[in-house]
Amino acid sequence: LPTYKWGEADGTFLMTFEDFVEQFDTLGLLFTTPDEWLQERFQGEWLEGSTVSGPGGAPTAENTNTFTCNPQYGFSLNNEAEVHVVLAQKDTRWQRGKPDYDGCPLGFVVCALTDPHLRVHAYWRSKVKNPSPAWSKTRQVSERFTLPPGNYAIVPCTFGRNVVADFFLDLLVS
Repeated sequence: LPTYKWGEADGTFLMTFEDFVEQFDTLGLLFTTPDEWLQERFQGEWLEGSTVSGPGGAPTAENTNTFTCNPQYGFSLNNEAEVHVVLAQKDTRWQRGKPDYDGCPLGFVVCALTDPHLRVHAYWRSKVKNPSPAWSKTRQVSERFTLPPGNYAIVPCTFGRNVVADFFLDLLVS
């Protein structure tokens, strides 16, 4: 690695923490996946009127009857594993000139399954395995956590029902 030379005009700058929080409201972090991890990428969508890829919304009291209509991605673990899930909306800046994710807060739930069908048939809070499912008005959300052996389903969803959109889902397993 080259040695850093102080004072060179390389675009690097320093600032106090106070100045940082005054100037910026978002911080992105990069997670580099080790080569030995298994990686799967899915391209999906919430389709209007579909019972298996529909826009069922987040698992809230208003959406209990429609939540399981969301797309689902099942997987099995033979051993305890570290799991990293990334859900991203398609980047629409090239169409609109600026990002606009306010109308589609998105998130996902990872549910433990009791049968081999790799699909959630009813929502039970006790089956949720990602520690803090969060919905965000951003391009992507991600979580990293450890799961014991078993069958699971990732359920990507928008917070509200009836939001038709495209997404990418990345599953990374140690």
